[in-house]
Amino acid sequence: FVNDDYLWHNLGAAEIIGSPESNLNEWNLVSYMARLNYNYNGKYYLTATGRRDGYSGFAENKKYGFFPSFAAAWRISSESFLQDIPWLSDLKLRASYGELGNQAVGTFRSLARLGLAPHIFGEELTAGLRVTSLPNSDLGWETTKTLNIATDFCVLDGRISGNIENYDARTHDILL
Repeated sequence: FVNDDYLWHNLGAAEIIGSPESNLNEWNLVSYMARLNYNYNGKYYLTATGRRDGYSGFAENKKYGFFPSFAAAWRISSESFLQDIPWLSDLKLRASYGELGNQAVGTFRSLARLGLAPHIFGEELTAGLRVTSLPNSDLGWETTKTLNIATDFCVLDGRISGNIENYDARTHDILL
């Protein structure tokens, strides 16, 4: 082998080139999440969630990301000032904000990588290496931030129901 770092994980890098091949591709993903829910009197709802994810494929200083979310809802139809409307079965306003992380890149993308480059040495074909990618010390989490405002309704004893939603999602640090 031209480089002992491969060990047995890349038999194709042997000096005698033949058909055996091997590969090793390891990665780790770890996640922690906490959620709090609060419901007061069946009218007011609050939710807070925090998620921390770690991915071994990112640069050393970017392996972990924190992704919070918050939501609130108000069931207006449970208020006393709407109790005398017989055709209104349910009416609720909702709002939420959240962040979502994406690690959808291959492993080792933050590191400099070597690939096989057989070359002629004298009159023989021999194994060699070449740089296939440069290191990226800024490779980290793609984050999508979403804001959602909605109204849920149900009228005529449940015969007609639906919702009206307005959401805005913006992605930052897109991974390609």
